Amino acid sequence: MPPQAADAPFGVTLTSMLATQVAAACVLAAVPVLAPAMAASIGIDPSLVGVYSGLLFAAATLVSAWSGKLIARFGAVRTNQLALASSGLALLFASGATLPAIVLTALLVGAGYGPNTPSSSQVLIGVTPPRRRALTFSLKQSGAPIGAMLAGLILPAVVVLAGWRMALVVVFALAATTALAVEPLRRRLDPGERSTHSSERTSGFASMRFVLEESRLRRLMAGGVALMAAHACFQSLLVAYLVEHVSLSLAVAGALYASMQASGAVARVVIGWGVDRLRNVRAILGSIAVIALASSALVAAFQPQWAVTTMWVVCLFVGIGSSGWYGAFLAEVARTVSVERAGFATGGVLFFLYAAHVAAPIVAAVLIAGTGSYVPVFATVAFLAGIAAFSFGRIDASV
Repeated sequence: MPPQAADAPFGVTLTSMLATQVAAACVLAAVPVLAPAMAASIGIDPSLVGVYSGLLFAAATLVSAWSGKLIARFGAVRTNQLALASSGLALLFASGATLPAIVLTALLVGAGYGPNTPSSSQVLIGVTPPRRRALTFSLKQSGAPIGAMLAGLILPAVVVLAGWRMALVVVFALAATTALAVEPLRRRLDPGERSTHSSERTSGFASMRFVLEESRLRRLMAGGVALMAAHACFQSLLVAYLVEHVSLSLAVAGALYASMQASGAVARVVIGWGVDRLRNVRAILGSIAVIALASSALVAAFQPQWAVTTMWVVCLFVGIGSSGWYGAFLAEVARTVSVERAGFATGGVLFFLYAAHVAAPIVAAVLIAGTGSYVPVFATVAFLAGIAAFSFGRIDASV
């Protein structure tokens, strides 16, 4: 029998899952942030980082759908640990500075990242009081922009001091250390006995069917797909866009990227708090999508002569619109199903969201290659945000 939720204090559990989310986000952001420096060594265009992100999330898409099997076999905390450590280790392959090494890195990092959110959702749903659910999931998911923000601030400095390869080593060390640090939580929460044969109802195909058959999950997923595509473009291309199109230095571009991540982290917490109190997911998520639409249109209009302060303000709103929705969204997915199926349902929803994360950077790279400009990409992002506003408006208003 699994240990009781009471055996793991709520604060310790939340802090542990937040820490693993921060470290996983650092791993995810490492290559996009380091792309201009790495591209010079490899001899490729920095905009191809969009293809890297597409490959990464192709692997994450497949593995996330099967997270229910991994959780049933290893336990939620152990799955989280293994996913984080393996994705961090995979970053080291990129130090080979060849295209095959970068492709392998993308696939292995993505495979490690796929189970991160389903496993942490399964951990948290069992210890979180219902009245705190949206805030708790939002606090945990704030680790994603915090981790990316740290990558944007720290990694360019490491590049200056020791080169981009050492920056990859720093991120790996963070991931491995964090995975080890949550071992006490595993002993408290993971079942002592686990089945070696996962049932059909935990399979990836079953989780996808389940999402499509449940109307509320299906509508949530549709809005999430549109905003995830928008989020993917900002995550993978903003630094390269600011350097290549707006002519900013890597340090300044990294700082603007970090400000976007910081505002997204704060927004996730505020939005989670608001959902728990206002209990109107439809209105709140729809409003966030409108913010994403307006800020994306402004990013598409950036010019080198614009004041950095103006672009900084816009990036703050980009963080709110493209990232602020995710924690409340995941809490709603978990709330829609039984406690036992939280990780299973989350993995099914994330299959579709990660598929959007695959397609968006690849389509963006094609648009950039075909037009010679990043502007059509961010104009398309604004359109996707409008689709999200429409989709979220169709879900039930009550929580």
